[in-house]
Amino acid sequence: MIRKLSYYLSGLLFFLLTALPVPAQIYKYIGTQEGLSSRRVLAINKDSRGYMWILTHQGMDRFDGKNFTPYELRKDNKAISFFPDMNRITNSSNHNLWVYGKDGYVFQYNELQDTFKLDFDFYAQFPHLKQSPITATYFDSSDRLWFCCGNRIVRFYTDTQRFETVYEKVANEITSITEGDSSIFYFSTISDIYQVQFYPDKPSLVKRIYQNPKLRFSYLYYHPQTKQLLINTVQNSLFVYQVDKGTVLNLGNSLKDVGINVIKPYPSPGKQEVLIATDADGVYTLDMQTYQMKHLLKEDYESPNKMNGSIIKDLYVDEKRQIWNVTYPTGITIYSELYPAYTQLRHSPDRPNSLVDNRVNAILEDSDGDIWFATSNGISCYNLERNLWTNYITSYSQDTPNDNRIFISLCETDPGIIMVGGYMSGIYRINKRNHQVTFTPQMAESPRMIPDKYIRSLYKDKDGMFWMGGAYSLRKYNAGTGLSEIYNAPYPITNICTRDEKRMWIGTTQGLYVFDKESKQLTSYVDDSRIGGINTIYQTPDGRYTYLGTYSEGLFVIDNRTNQIENYNTQNSGLTSNNIYSIVPNRYGDIFMGTTSCLSQLYVKKKEIINWTKEQGFLSNSFTQNAAIRTRSGKLILGSNEGAFILPDSLNLPDKFTSQMVFSNLTINYQSVHPGEKGSPLTRLINETQELTLDYDQNSFSMQVSSINYDNPSNIHYSWKLEGFFDTWSQPSANGTIRYTNLSPGTYTLKVRAILMDTHQVFQERELEITVLPPFWLSYWAFTLYILLTVGAVYLYTRYQMIRKDRRISQEKINFFVHTAHDIRTPLTLIKAPLAEIQKSEQLTPEGMQNLTLALQSTDNLSNLANNLMNFQKEELYSSKVLVTRTHLNEYLSKYLQQFQQYAERKGVSLHFKPASRELEVWIDQNKIDSILRNLLSNALKYTLQGGTVTVEVGEYKGNWTLSISDTGIGIPQKDQKKLFKYLFRGANATNQLITGSGIGMLLTYRLIRNHEGKISFHSTENVGTSFLISFPIRSSRYQYEPEHTLSPDETNEITASVLNASTAQESGKEKEATQSDNRKDCPTILIVEDNIALQKFLCQSLSAHYHTMGAENGIVALEKIKTQMPDLIISDVMMPGMDGYELCNRIKTQLDTSHIPFILLTALGDQSHILSGLETKADLYVVKPFDLVVLKAHIESLLQNRELLRRQYRQQVTKLPEEPVEVQLPTSLDDEFMQRVTQIIKEELGNDLTVDVLCSRMNMSRTSFYNKLKALTGIAPNDFIRNIRMQEAALLLKTRKYTVAEVSDRMGFADPKYFTDTFKKFYGMPPSTYMKQENNV
Repeated sequence: MIRKLSYYLSGLLFFLLTALPVPAQIYKYIGTQEGLSSRRVLAINKDSRGYMWILTHQGMDRFDGKNFTPYELRKDNKAISFFPDMNRITNSSNHNLWVYGKDGYVFQYNELQDTFKLDFDFYAQFPHLKQSPITATYFDSSDRLWFCCGNRIVRFYTDTQRFETVYEKVANEITSITEGDSSIFYFSTISDIYQVQFYPDKPSLVKRIYQNPKLRFSYLYYHPQTKQLLINTVQNSLFVYQVDKGTVLNLGNSLKDVGINVIKPYPSPGKQEVLIATDADGVYTLDMQTYQMKHLLKEDYESPNKMNGSIIKDLYVDEKRQIWNVTYPTGITIYSELYPAYTQLRHSPDRPNSLVDNRVNAILEDSDGDIWFATSNGISCYNLERNLWTNYITSYSQDTPNDNRIFISLCETDPGIIMVGGYMSGIYRINKRNHQVTFTPQMAESPRMIPDKYIRSLYKDKDGMFWMGGAYSLRKYNAGTGLSEIYNAPYPITNICTRDEKRMWIGTTQGLYVFDKESKQLTSYVDDSRIGGINTIYQTPDGRYTYLGTYSEGLFVIDNRTNQIENYNTQNSGLTSNNIYSIVPNRYGDIFMGTTSCLSQLYVKKKEIINWTKEQGFLSNSFTQNAAIRTRSGKLILGSNEGAFILPDSLNLPDKFTSQMVFSNLTINYQSVHPGEKGSPLTRLINETQELTLDYDQNSFSMQVSSINYDNPSNIHYSWKLEGFFDTWSQPSANGTIRYTNLSPGTYTLKVRAILMDTHQVFQERELEITVLPPFWLSYWAFTLYILLTVGAVYLYTRYQMIRKDRRISQEKINFFVHTAHDIRTPLTLIKAPLAEIQKSEQLTPEGMQNLTLALQSTDNLSNLANNLMNFQKEELYSSKVLVTRTHLNEYLSKYLQQFQQYAERKGVSLHFKPASRELEVWIDQNKIDSILRNLLSNALKYTLQGGTVTVEVGEYKGNWTLSISDTGIGIPQKDQKKLFKYLFRGANATNQLITGSGIGMLLTYRLIRNHEGKISFHSTENVGTSFLISFPIRSSRYQYEPEHTLSPDETNEITASVLNASTAQESGKEKEATQSDNRKDCPTILIVEDNIALQKFLCQSLSAHYHTMGAENGIVALEKIKTQMPDLIISDVMMPGMDGYELCNRIKTQLDTSHIPFILLTALGDQSHILSGLETKADLYVVKPFDLVVLKAHIESLLQNRELLRRQYRQQVTKLPEEPVEVQLPTSLDDEFMQRVTQIIKEELGNDLTVDVLCSRMNMSRTSFYNKLKALTGIAPNDFIRNIRMQEAALLLKTRKYTVAEVSDRMGFADPKYFTDTFKKFYGMPPSTYMKQENNV
């Protein structure tokens, strides 16, 4: 009997354990699948900004509710791994985040740089303690870190990075430390508890408050509200030390042999509770007033939504009293009481007293209050009062005639009679009273009643009619008459519901239909393709609204009074899915919907949808079609593929939550930037920045927008727009990456919205002013500069045009003066040259000779006047250009003054030069200095009477060189001295003495001195003399420097002298007059090119006595005449129509046929620049008009004699015996190349029959041109030249003694050795054999 009772009790206990539903606690889990870097979590804490920081084995993770950001904690550039029971995370009073632990490392989070920095390394500071473990650490309220190692207590100040040893007299190992009130600390050793008061200026006060050698103390926690110290031991119970009373209470064996990892306060109204995280038994709550302890979180091995661990390394209680548990080694488990508890009914394998299958397809409450479940493996009936499950038609039973056990519809036709439909072709009838199950393939015995299949809806209306909807038809059965009716359905029926007394709602896979009971017609409700397939129909009890759950189109609400239809979908509401499978109301009339993703609630009055997702702790996300009821007992039961869920019908999902929008991870040009970095636009965190200023090359950037939200982070999407760039809001997106590239310079406003997807309302909006600076060339300053530059450019352009116009006018003036000078000097030449001839050849009376001399001087004065006029106009136009070269001043002035010496002697004036005391190197523009000296010295000599003195003295003063020119002349009247440098000024005393002058020389001199950065001053006394003092800088930044002199001093002096002192040249020319040639037929030919016919004829006539002369009007005519008769010398004017003298000279000197012809340029342009231009064309001589004919003849004779001397030298070179070669300098490089080429060709063709025609062909010249060229250079005909070269080469071969006379003859191209011997003897005066013997003897 006892044994039977035992069996009975055991069975009853088993039945209760398996049948009772488990009330579900709401848990959320965070692991590696959610993004956690490691499931081995060690510590957790929240920072001041709201981020949750999680310390794992691999480092730190920052969590915002949705996204994780990993951080490495590095020492010596190597990542550190962390281990259990070692480290903690805390916040200091200034909101800095710290990671510290028993490994001795202290890390601080640098918020600006977004990195962790190692601030303190205990063992690096105390290397002698490396073998001693750190047994306790603590972070106190003053931001100090305490380390207990051995018998030493070290304190680290986080604010100043300073550390100190505060106590070294601990007898035993310290196991724990905590802070009490008023800077009192509590320490525990193995068997003692100490209270310590630390003082900055006196020894610490240590007091033992409890001792028990039998216990081993392991953890201390001070509760400031109740002023009690919790003491945990290793093996025994928990103790409480009451500070005010000084007593210790034993709380019993509630935590026997259970280690405590951490104790945290657990605030609740009216209670003083703490949470105790244990190392093996989950989490406890302890009321510090009543000392009642409750096992709050215990590992559950049965429930699907459960506490999944018992080792709690750390915990954190947030503002909503959610507990974040560090469950080792699985991750984070969050316990929440925000959502109500629910019951989940699931199938338990091998346990018949449970739901037969988790796939619940339909739910029914019968008249007894029992709950029926149609599953994919039979039918389950659940008795709530008896907690008893009864299963029918399962794969485990034998109560079915077929093998199909998938059921999808339920209906109670009579009390205790349950009709069941499914995938089979018929329905089952279950008698609840006797558990009898019968299968009915059709509803009545009738030949025309064919079976149906897929019975998705069974329904009994108020009239007692039983309706069945299948894949092919709608059927009605009258139980009273036993008759059945069948109506064809256009589509498979999914749901049947009463609309009113006369009509029925018929849901199908392709829309909603209405069945009229009276007309027995099935018609489509609306021609609206949006509705689509109907999953479920719910009509409110008052018949006002009908709710349609559809497949893929969301929720439709029909107002039966107005026939208006309202649609809720994922685009316009908070629905997370458009697949609505089940609908059930709560007691307040709000609608709950089972979707494919979550459980959604429609607040009917507010028309807002709130979701309960897996993210918020609701496990199911796969509800089934039309499987939801509200029971009479106030329960909501919904079916899913994970079983059935039972919730109270008072359920209202919370619609209040906290969320904070955050900006982070600013990148510029795809590179992350942080405040304080080089080139970073940030001075603070991007999340705290109101205005962002970017350089023009930082116009591509991105940033991350996210929300710190631990309630429903997936419910928040983001939309943004950049005003000033694109003013349209972007589509809401869960991806919070904002990116813009290549923004133009300007000011923009970035506006970002956080949108709640369940209500489509803007939850939060932020904005950020962004300024992209223009590059410098597009900035306001730049545009100001551009305007100034434009104005300046317009001004300069206008000024340039004015100057250009002035220059053009001045150039026209210069051209006028040049042509005028030319026109003046040519007649002057015709005047001066005949007068010179008369002076030379005619015998005149003294009076006539005096008159003739006066006429010659007048022509010179007129020529000098023309020169001054041109120089003055040029200086007025080109005054700013100063080209300087380095010059030895004493040498330059000494040589320059020599040209004035003869003129001074002729006037009877003494000219003295006093050089500087030391050699001066100065930088001067010699052309300008020449003009200055020429004017000053000419005036000094001109206005100094016979017997007077002119002195030139050089000096140096303060970086300047000075020049003093003093005379003992007539002086300048006092009243005229202020007008000295005025235009066309001449002193009255000079005018009265009839001394010639133009009045522009001194003005020209003044301008030249000023443009040369110089200064001029003078002192003058009438009839006593004048002294001019000029000074110039040795160097000046305004000079334009040239590395070398344009001309040597000698060349400059010669040119200047020829221009200033024509009479001197006349005297020297008389001494060089050439003798006449008696043989007129051998006279050289001179070509005279002059556009002035009178001067041309005069020159031809004057030179005809000694030379053959030809005339040409310009360069073009001259070139034509040269083609017919090659002249020996060319005299050409410069300024001529058609082709001027410069171009003609260049043509002559660059053509091989004519490059040897001497060329003399005659011109009225006598300044140095024109002379240099002429010499650059390779002219042999430059003669300025008016010229002395005697001098011209002397120059002609000299040039021709030089050419004859060259010919003699060359003739001697090619005719004499080849002993030592004679180097002959030919007139031009072209001539030298010609002779080298001719000689080379002859030597190459020695062994051949070389003729003059062959040689001309090789030289690409005509026979006449070649003959004239060779004859002009050597004086030898071509045949003779070829013979001479042969003879020279023959002599060289004979001299080597390697060849016989016959061999040499053959090598030289002679066919007969005898002829070679005769030729050699005739050429050298001895036969070849004798020459060889003579060379051998030598």
